[in-house]
Amino acid sequence: MGSQRRRWLLLFSNDKRVKGDLSRNVAIAGIFIVWSVIIFLPFYRAPEIPALPVDGNGYLFKVYKLMQDGWKPWINDWYTGYPFLKYYPPLSYLVAAFFGKILGTPIRGLAITLTLFSLIGVVSLYKLTKNMPLSLLYPTLLAHSPIVTIEGAYPRLCALLAAPAFILGVELILEGNAGGVTLGSMLVSIVLLTHHSALLPLVVLVGVLYLRKMPSIHNIVRVIGMILVLTAFFYVPFILDYRYSNFFTITKYPYLFEYTSKKTRGDRPIKVLPPNDPAVAYTILEC
Repeated sequence: MGSQRRRWLLLFSNDKRVKGDLSRNVAIAGIFIVWSVIIFLPFYRAPEIPALPVDGNGYLFKVYKLMQDGWKPWINDWYTGYPFLKYYPPLSYLVAAFFGKILGTPIRGLAITLTLFSLIGVVSLYKLTKNMPLSLLYPTLLAHSPIVTIEGAYPRLCALLAAPAFILGVELILEGNAGGVTLGSMLVSIVLLTHHSALLPLVVLVGVLYLRKMPSIHNIVRVIGMILVLTAFFYVPFILDYRYSNFFTITKYPYLFEYTSKKTRGDRPIKVLPPNDPAVAYTILEC
């Protein structure tokens, strides 16, 4: 606490070196903020109902639904009924809905959310590397990656933007002081609550980077406790109902998928059902 207090007091110091460091940090923060807005500027300029690529409008619909009705366990609007945000980590949707409510449209909420996650990642990467060009390049490449331009998978994008925060969080936890353990647990929880697809590569990466470092048993218990407190609202119901989360068991039924798996064969023609056919979702072989 004493060192933290001294740091705050330095803000009011007349020491030129301290003032210079403060000005430099403010300038760096300003660059990070402006850049994180610029790379996602198309989302700020998009119409209220944008034409987003592939799955983009599906993700945006969930933001809209949160803004309209709050977080209900079941919604009728998706497919023929759907467990809403039960099997997908909800943080990016909740943040987007919060800012969408303030700004009036889901797309503006999404724009702010992408900027915030970019900032978290940029600052974390800069803390890890002290390399500004690399820190700015990282979110820029993600903003122009197929995740955005082709797939439109914005929650996954948010998790990847914040991935450096996961690594920084682990480093802070390994340092062992109380403040570092608390902040580190929060940073790790951000990614845990944003998208599951980033977790496996991140766990492997931190395992390689910090293989010879181990926190004390006391800190391990503290970290697990804090992460549970922060993430239990999502992961406890998810784990309890995990057995219902496999959406791919439908592929076991030959009447639905046996023929479509052979559709690339050239020996028999393929017939695509017309749009008004009840079975429009399937492609079958001409008999």
